[in-house]
Amino acid sequence: MIKKGINSESKSQAIALFKSARPWCHHVQRKLALTQGVINVYADPIIRDRGVRGLVRHLNQVIDESVVNRVYFFVDFFFCLDQAFVTKISSRVVKILVTFDDLTLHQFNQLTGCACDLVLSADPISVLKYKEAGLEAEFFPLESSKDLYKNVEKQKTVDVLFFGNSDLADRKEYLDHLMQHDVAVKVIGGPGKYIDPKALVKEICSAKMVINFSKTGYLNKQEQRQGVRFFFQLKGRIIESGLCGTMCLSEYTPSVRLLFGEREVPFFHNKVECLKMIRYFLSDETERESCAKKLFCKCRENYEDQKIMATVEKRIEKIDIGISPNQLANERQLPYWYKKMVLRARIQLLWHRPKDILYELCAIVRCSEKSLLLARLGLLMNTISWIFYRFLVGKRRT
Repeated sequence: MIKKGINSESKSQAIALFKSARPWCHHVQRKLALTQGVINVYADPIIRDRGVRGLVRHLNQVIDESVVNRVYFFVDFFFCLDQAFVTKISSRVVKILVTFDDLTLHQFNQLTGCACDLVLSADPISVLKYKEAGLEAEFFPLESSKDLYKNVEKQKTVDVLFFGNSDLADRKEYLDHLMQHDVAVKVIGGPGKYIDPKALVKEICSAKMVINFSKTGYLNKQEQRQGVRFFFQLKGRIIESGLCGTMCLSEYTPSVRLLFGEREVPFFHNKVECLKMIRYFLSDETERESCAKKLFCKCRENYEDQKIMATVEKRIEKIDIGISPNQLANERQLPYWYKKMVLRARIQLLWHRPKDILYELCAIVRCSEKSLLLARLGLLMNTISWIFYRFLVGKRRT
């Protein structure tokens, strides 16, 4: 499925490759359209209809028929897109990997990023990790449009606002603690509930302060590494609040201090500190407004869409197409777990296309080196066993 975005008739164009149409896509489309025309391609329906090879042919056809000079790969939780996929896309374009949830996906994304010219991440710590590994990378927040997030001059009738999923990690414990101590917290949103941005802006502007929780959801057993139950993550609430001119009080996360000073985003470490700081800022309007103003200025000067895209454009201008320092991809160096994740993700999408599944299975053993062939045979046997398991489970459910 292909759709043309804002300014798609301009001289140069970019392909934005998404897994599927999601509510947050408009944030990205608005950002990219500041610099050139955008052609939106949604991969999921194309893969289901034509297979992974069909998606590659489709993208290369669009590149050949349009004035496309770059492709943005939005890879989060879309494991069908791997190094091999990226390398099959025309070498005439700049290839850019984009990730907004890199914390639990970093190892996978880094391997895929090796086939790209540039990585854009909403996590400043991840940006440093990519650079540490020799990849070109820049900070790229999701919700950062000054035209969308702005002060609409609403009366401050709400003491404390939280928007988002209150069920993640220990957020509910914090909110219950505050309410038990007579702090009026307005909570909007929830699991799977999309908040219209324009309505959200009005809510933010009506609040004296926004409270931000930084923990990810508790990780499942597959995601946990060395007993880590969660990560501290930079959340979009901070920049959203800042652009709206509302103070944001945040749970501690190391990434906040890479972007903001303590006078711009005060933070707390636990429930006691949280309650104490909320009471302080609610009782001191001058201090609260000072923090809000400083945060607003920092976001407008550094982290809104036009500034972000200007930085991205400067970085892209330095890239020699087809001669990227990131493109160190070598299929023989890819770990077993990476190949397994890619293969299983593709088979799940191709479940009703046996010929394409067979092609993916045959591709595993296409190798001339004996040692690699043995490893691939092991992956092939593991995958076939997994397919039979899924088939049997599906039969039982029906």
